[in-house]
Amino acid sequence: MKDLSFNTGMIELAIQGDENRVLRFNPSDEKIADGFLNLVKTVNGRMKGFEEREKKIAEDSLTDLERAENMVGLGLEIDKFFRSELDGLFGEGTSSIVFENLSTFAITENGQCVFANFLAALLPFFEKETKVRSEKVAQIVRENRP
Repeated sequence: MKDLSFNTGMIELAIQGDENRVLRFNPSDEKIADGFLNLVKTVNGRMKGFEEREKKIAEDSLTDLERAENMVGLGLEIDKFFRSELDGLFGEGTSSIVFENLSTFAITENGQCVFANFLAALLPFFEKETKVRSEKVAQIVRENRP
């Protein structure tokens, strides 16, 4: 069988420098870029609901063990949600490649959850591509003005 190879604009990002864990995507692909922006909006919106539930758990008349169980359960639900959203955007199994067994809701040294840090690390790839695309469009418009 013959091979058909062409440039797809895909970039490969080794997760935490591990070349066995690679995220592949084309940041100029409108479906991916739009999906990423929607993911950020969706996560922000859902986090408000999760925060309200977390507050309610903290305020409820529960034993320490019950409160801990409810908080852990909420954290697991949030992790499942984050993973599902990421897999929906980049393809099934992406969340396992990116996060392995780490909870996406685990808090890091900077006070943010792992998933928020991931989104923040990914954002510059989309920002760069948006800037490059805007410059190319402006150049085409300038060159083709009547």
